[in-house]
Amino acid sequence: MSGLNTDEAKSAAGQPMSISLPGGYEMSFVAHLTAGSDQGPRDVVATSLPTYGGAVLGNAFYKNTAGKPALWIPQAQPGEDWNGWVSTITLDNVKVANQAGATNSTYSLVVADAESTDGSGGGGNAEGLRFFSDSSLNQLATAQPAGYSQTCAGGLSGVGTNEVTCLGLPGDKSTSAGAQVLKAKAPSKIGASMKVNANSREAIAFAVQFSTVQVTKDLPKRYDANDNFTVSTSTADTELGEATTAGSATNATTGRSTLVSDADGDRVTFTEKAASPSVDWSHYQNSWSCTRNGKVIPSSDLTYADDGRSVAAHVGVGDFVDCTVTNTALLGGASWQKTDADGAALNGSQWSLTASDGSVINVADNGQNDGNPAAGALSVSDLPWGEYTLKETQAPVGYDMTDESKTVTIDAQHLNETFGSITNSRKAGLLSWSKVDGDTSAALGGSEWTLKGPDGTTAPIVDNGQNDRNPADGELQIGGLAWGDYSLVETKAPAGYLLASDPIPVKVDAEHTNIDLKGIANTQALPGLHIEKSSDPASGAKVDPGQVISYAVDVTNTGNTPLTPATISDDLSDVLDNTSYVEGSAQATIAGTAADAPTVDTENRVLSWQGTLQPGESAKLTYQVKVNADANDADRIVNVVTGDGVVPPGTPSVVPNCVPATASETAECTTNHVPSVPAPPAPTPDEPVVPVQPDSPDNSSATPPSNNKLARTGFADGPVELALIAGLLAVTAGAGLTLVKRRRKQS
Repeated sequence: MSGLNTDEAKSAAGQPMSISLPGGYEMSFVAHLTAGSDQGPRDVVATSLPTYGGAVLGNAFYKNTAGKPALWIPQAQPGEDWNGWVSTITLDNVKVANQAGATNSTYSLVVADAESTDGSGGGGNAEGLRFFSDSSLNQLATAQPAGYSQTCAGGLSGVGTNEVTCLGLPGDKSTSAGAQVLKAKAPSKIGASMKVNANSREAIAFAVQFSTVQVTKDLPKRYDANDNFTVSTSTADTELGEATTAGSATNATTGRSTLVSDADGDRVTFTEKAASPSVDWSHYQNSWSCTRNGKVIPSSDLTYADDGRSVAAHVGVGDFVDCTVTNTALLGGASWQKTDADGAALNGSQWSLTASDGSVINVADNGQNDGNPAAGALSVSDLPWGEYTLKETQAPVGYDMTDESKTVTIDAQHLNETFGSITNSRKAGLLSWSKVDGDTSAALGGSEWTLKGPDGTTAPIVDNGQNDRNPADGELQIGGLAWGDYSLVETKAPAGYLLASDPIPVKVDAEHTNIDLKGIANTQALPGLHIEKSSDPASGAKVDPGQVISYAVDVTNTGNTPLTPATISDDLSDVLDNTSYVEGSAQATIAGTAADAPTVDTENRVLSWQGTLQPGESAKLTYQVKVNADANDADRIVNVVTGDGVVPPGTPSVVPNCVPATASETAECTTNHVPSVPAPPAPTPDEPVVPVQPDSPDNSSATPPSNNKLARTGFADGPVELALIAGLLAVTAGAGLTLVKRRRKQS
């Protein structure tokens, strides 16, 4: 309707229009735009579908319709008062003619709600449409898909008459109502009036229906590669369409053919026939299926020819009748099963199927030419009639191939034959592996193993010994294994290497009968032991008589092999000379967990400890001593710790950082403390201090401090302190009385 001119359509003569139709037909009519019964006429605009987002047409029905089939009242302008029936569109003097000018009445005109007739706009004035025709109007469809509100909620009347009214429901706020789609058979006049208010819009759309027919040939398979067929449509006196399969095409269709007949429709015959001399109809089974406007036509409504190669159906105005004839080639098929001795299906076999003419079909389970997706079940289809012989060419993995052959015959009475079950026997498992250095991949001889079978029994395997089939060093093999799950464990590693402690799972089954684990690596044993001695106060500090010294020895297995055990010896010879061991203070932990405490032998003056340390594991030893009261600065409190570890046979010896030869010179292995000189007792007020006269003859006979030790002055110990005191006495000679007074005052 894009060619509609509203000014011309509003004239008394109206606007002549024409539309080209399929099949070389043309429809002509005169378009009139007139006032509604209340107002108007209001202009309309030719619009594509959908007219807006809430419309059914274009969104849910008649999607992707080309052109502008809808006539839509435009939006009201400010100040315009649109209420009631405002515009009427009429198509008058409708005619359909072919290229020769002959008119045709085998069509229908369709008119539909192209917007949404609802209660929108307020004011109590709902929208409405009034359809009219000089031929009765019947429902083609009530377009109300899911999500749309009721069509004509305010009332629908007149269906089957020349005037149908559809009203929205006043006050209804829905804006996405369904739509009525009506048709009239070959009318000469058809149209609609639209009811709106100032805030709403309406639209209608027109369409034309012809009767069309189509036939399709479906040929999924040919019995003979040269077989071809022709299909056609025809009335009693007119051929409408024809199509032929060609080459290897599996279908052919005539496409839609426009049917020209009287108003009551016509009877159309859909036919197939051979298009090549190779066609043997006994090799095919044909079947027909037909639909009318998308709905299946019951077979009782079709008329079949005696040979089944044609059907006839009634085609009414507006109908689209589509028929398909399928030819199924009567090719044969053969099937069989591959199983083990217990009847379980076996996958992976291959076969040859030889026809009586000598041709061979190769078949692989779940592969080439196998039509059955199940494991161990095989089938071959599309076999021409004749005799076929089956023979196995490759057994499933792990099984012995059978030399048995079987034969069947395919013909009209035996299209699907079976060879039955064909059995294979299991192969015993063979397990191989090698023992290699983890760094160099060099072969390592001398390992020993245990293989535990699915029944729980075990078999020892010794490199170049018991149950080993491979004579090469580091290469091992054992055979005769039943199917099931095994566990391979190394029980003895090559000399100087760590044992591969993790079990290796092994499965022997149909897919795994010749198993090679390749190289199983061993790591060279590299033991290590690190010892670190510490104290509180720290080594080198001075300690007072009566003070407690806390010692700690951290012992770490820095190697990759267990130490069974690690041993520690802490020499207390130069400790207990000037200290006393604090009974019960010796403690030990391994990885933070309490362990056997060290042994303190005070008679032999040594602390000893031993404990198993796994690789990376650490132990901490702690103990305390108390500085003797008579310890002096001429004494030294020194201890030295050493250690060792026991490793598996054939493993290099551990080399600790604290060994007897160097431990006393290694900071990590020893501690050293110096006792402080105790301060003399302070004088009391009742004891006068006798001043020292530097030149007094009695000075030389003064009694020195006990143990020849000088009183603490706050200066450094030794000769320097003595010199400083002597100088001080010289300077203060004659001032002794004053010194005494000051001391007493301070006291």
